[in-house]
Amino acid sequence: MQSLKTKLLNFIFFFILTPNALAYDSSFAGKDSFGDIASRLFGSEMDVRLLIRVLCIMTGIALILSSIIQYGKHRRNPVETTLGAVFTSLLVGLALIALSFVPLQMQ
Repeated sequence: MQSLKTKLLNFIFFFILTPNALAYDSSFAGKDSFGDIASRLFGSEMDVRLLIRVLCIMTGIALILSSIIQYGKHRRNPVETTLGAVFTSLLVGLALIALSFVPLQMQ
């Protein structure tokens, strides 16, 4: 029996990525290189600024949620998780979210 992760990866590969990579105009049938297929697969342009911004926000949210979970563990057993670890992950998460709002200057 396949796991849910394997089924999801198969779905993404066969139904989302493969049709985009193989969709081409028949007049260019023999002229496609791997670079052409990759550019169609990932779109015409990848916005690096947006990618960095989304990565900062997602990581910041994950760290804030982690700090909430760590705080719950600290309340149950203060020796297991220190309050410093809770505040550190909270502050780093907030800093990453704040970093996502800083305008990036890229040429």
